[in-house]
Amino acid sequence: MRTFNWAILGLGTIAHKFAQDLALVPQARLHAVASRSLAKAQAFAATYGVPHAVGSYEALLALPDLDVVYIATPHSEHHAHALLCLRAGLPVLCEKAFARSASQAQEMIEAAQRRGVFLMEAFWTRFFPAIGQALEVVRAGAIGEVKHLVADFGFASEYNPTGRLFNPALAGAPCWISASIRFLSASFF
Repeated sequence: MRTFNWAILGLGTIAHKFAQDLALVPQARLHAVASRSLAKAQAFAATYGVPHAVGSYEALLALPDLDVVYIATPHSEHHAHALLCLRAGLPVLCEKAFARSASQAQEMIEAAQRRGVFLMEAFWTRFFPAIGQALEVVRAGAIGEVKHLVADFGFASEYNPTGRLFNPALAGAPCWISASIRFLSASFF
């Protein structure tokens, strides 16, 4: 079976978690990492045994043998970074929130469709066994016709006005969650 070469674009906390979990996937290999800082990319690569480390996101696109890119930059940058990869013909798994707005999300989807490449928001609950079971119940008609779905995703976080969750310049604010859920809900049915 084929092994897929992954890259991570953006090397914050979530990128470390992704790298650790990717190591558990049999047909996946972390092949490259990209940061705005070459030193940070090299340190990350050394930690996880990654063969390629680059100090710019554009340089990542020039590396050979990439199959898919995981985007782990701040929310405010997902749109631009996804488009960068999609326009280069690279499939993208984009961390949530997928985009700042419906129009940004639509532009990302259209870019993926034009290039014929995969694009998905990394919303892990979509793959929980309980979600699969709920979808089976709905598809079987066991609860009748679903007419409306409202879903919330949240967690407690200490208030930090300059942090990515609260700073509007970094797409922080409650609005990013509702946009993310809206696209996720639409994909279920």
